[in-house]
Amino acid sequence: MKLEALDNFYTDETKQVLAGQTFTVESPETGKDLIKAGLAQEAEETEEEDTNTGEPSATKATAAPQNKAKAAPANK
Repeated sequence: MKLEALDNFYTDETKQVLAGQTFTVESPETGKDLIKAGLAQEAEETEEEDTNTGEPSATKATAAPQNKAKAAPANK
C-alpha cells in the first residue's frame, strides 16, 4: 500500500518517515492504522519513486544556496 506521510513518525515497519514522503507498507492493516491515526493518506498514483530511500528528489535544486557563508581560512 502506497502512502504519503502527513507528519513525521516512526514505526517498526516503516522506520523514520518524514512529512511529505511517499512510502510503501506491506501490511494493509498498518496502512489503515496510519490513515486512521492521521499520520498518512493514500498516495496519488504518480511516476515518482518512493522517497523512503532518503535520496533527494531529482527535481530539487542541486546548487549550493546563495546565502551560504564561506568556510573559515585554514590555520597555518
